[in-house]
Amino acid sequence: MPNADRAKVTLHDHLATQAAQADQFLATVEGLPNQRVRVTPWGAAGGCLCELAFVVEEAAIHELAYTGDLHGCCGKQLKVVEVTFTEPYKAVAKVVGQQAASGKQRVAPLSLGTECSDWCENNLRTCLRTGVDSEGDPASKAQCAAEYRRCQQVCQHRFGAG
Repeated sequence: MPNADRAKVTLHDHLATQAAQADQFLATVEGLPNQRVRVTPWGAAGGCLCELAFVVEEAAIHELAYTGDLHGCCGKQLKVVEVTFTEPYKAVAKVVGQQAASGKQRVAPLSLGTECSDWCENNLRTCLRTGVDSEGDPASKAQCAAEYRRCQQVCQHRFGAG
C-alpha cells in the first residue's frame, strides 16, 4: 500500500473498530409460525451456512440492517442482513458467528457435507426421542423422517454429500 493511502489511527480506535466487526452477525432471516424466525448465518465466501441455522423467537432480534446483498438458497432469494440480537441471545450469536467464520474458511466442502449430514442424523435422533422437531413443534415419527429427508436434500444440494 503506498504511504499516501495509509490511514493513521490510534490503538484505541483500532481495537474499538475491530471489536465492532467481531460482533457483526450477517445472516438471512426467514419467518416461521408462532412468532419465530430461522436465522441462517451468511458469509461472503460461502453464502448461507445452512448447517449452522437456528430458530429463535422474534423477540430475540433487536433490529436488522440491510446489507444490500441478495442470496439465492434452496430456491429462494433471501436478503442478507446484519442482525443485532437482544441481550440474552448475543452470546449465542457470537458463538455461532465464530463457528461460521472459522468452519467455513478452514473446512473442505466434502467435510462440511459430512458435518451437515451428521447434523441431520443428530436432529432426527433428537426429534424421534423427544417428539419435537428442530423448530420446537410437536412431531410424529413420520414428520421427523420427512424433516430428516429434507435436511439430507439440503446437504446433498449444498455440499454434494449426505
